[in-house]
Amino acid sequence: SLQKLQINLMLNMGIIHFKLHRDAEAADYFLKARLLAKQTGDEAMTVSTTLSLGRAQARLGNLKRAEQLLLQGKVLAEKNGQLRSVALADEFLGELAELRGELKAAESNLRSALEQAERIAARGDIVVEALQRLSRVRLKMGFAEESLELSERALTLAGSNGEVYELGYLHSTRAHAWASQGERDKAVA
Repeated sequence: SLQKLQINLMLNMGIIHFKLHRDAEAADYFLKARLLAKQTGDEAMTVSTTLSLGRAQARLGNLKRAEQLLLQGKVLAEKNGQLRSVALADEFLGELAELRGELKAAESNLRSALEQAERIAARGDIVVEALQRLSRVRLKMGFAEESLELSERALTLAGSNGEVYELGYLHSTRAHAWASQGERDKAVA
């Protein structure tokens, strides 16, 4: 229907703004898309827009609201059997925990997201994203060697499935891991 197209367009505009770090604009698009999805009874799109709005709220510093939205999205995704969205919810909850400095909780959520994503599509985009975030968290926890292994695995997958958006983050994490081990030349490379 036209409303479904409108929801998709608003969601995609929000995603573009989110990737450009225009978080207030992204949140506005996600909120409008979410309201329309709820009004039309489209639970699948309600999940997507709720999770996206949660991420935007986290970036805006509204951590309590972000957590509420991410948990609402996860519960609805579980209810509807949207396995990909459940994995994404865990990934985003991991990001939120990392943002709060709760590294053990971040690791737990990211490992859960990774396990779920591997069951859905072992070489898919969520696997790459979860590995990238887990690599960063493990580095913050002081496990540089494991961080390098996780990021190497993610780089290999990203190269084979075209997930280029994560490449910069992966190389940055690897550089920090090498630097933490005193490997300046490898870090610079």
